Amino acid sequence: MIDRAQQIPSQSRRHGFTLVEMLVVIAIIVLAMTLAIPALRSLTGSRSIDAAENKVTSYIAMTRSEAIGLQRVEGVLFFLDTTTDHVNCVAVTETPSQVSDIPGVTYLDVVPDRDPISLPSGTRLWTIKDSIPTSMNPAFVEPLPNSRFLGFNWYGSPIDDPATLGTLSAIPGGVILFDGHSGQLTSRLYGFRFALNASNTKPPSGLGRLCFANSPTLDTMAIPNWPPPPPNSGSKPALLSQVGLVLFDRDTFANQPFIISGSVDQNDVTGGPTEMATDAWLDANATPVFVNRYDGTLMRAE
Repeated sequence: MIDRAQQIPSQSRRHGFTLVEMLVVIAIIVLAMTLAIPALRSLTGSRSIDAAENKVTSYIAMTRSEAIGLQRVEGVLFFLDTTTDHVNCVAVTETPSQVSDIPGVTYLDVVPDRDPISLPSGTRLWTIKDSIPTSMNPAFVEPLPNSRFLGFNWYGSPIDDPATLGTLSAIPGGVILFDGHSGQLTSRLYGFRFALNASNTKPPSGLGRLCFANSPTLDTMAIPNWPPPPPNSGSKPALLSQVGLVLFDRDTFANQPFIISGSVDQNDVTGGPTEMATDAWLDANATPVFVNRYDGTLMRAE
């Protein structure tokens, strides 16, 4: 009886992969993934930036329409939600003056019954900081005089106190404001109204509740407004509402060599020793967007 296996030529018999062949294939796959992942992240990041820009555009348009309809100064505050690590937008409006207010400063509180919106995960939005005109000096001083961008700061200065950070559920950032009479973009000295009745009294305002929601003594704590009244006749801190913003990828920024290890939210604040490096990186990598002064639409800078 003839063995069929003997009739099959040795060249046509099937063999398994050798160890070397398998290692070569695995190496090729790893190399392909290494090259593809950064490109995929870049595409995903671009889509996130576009999505964030669209959300901001819609929210600003709605806020501007409300400012015109109600004939009052109204705008958008960008803040960092410390629980979700997302940048959010919330509508803010001017409030009645209090005896402890600094003359010339518009103190802002959140608009009642207007929920914040959250920007896509992993995106960051800072505003482009405008300098206070010299005509206002020396009456007012900028808390961060050398910074070109305004990140997320507490009382206008970088957050560096872990005890304070632990009580914050939201960290205020930049503000875009519209005039209620014409609906035009307006540049105003602004502050934050954290207490309803008077500075450093109870109960907290809507903005105070938003920023101090993590505090177990929220209803009984006394929260000072910012800027607080100066102890003397010296210069007063204030910020000027902004007209532009920058969008960028959080993780890419967080992995830069100038980021201080262990800093609050990977240095998501302006000022300090990394200021020059931060400004230079944002100049080169962030997407700049400006608000049209007359209709509130967003325009990307070339």
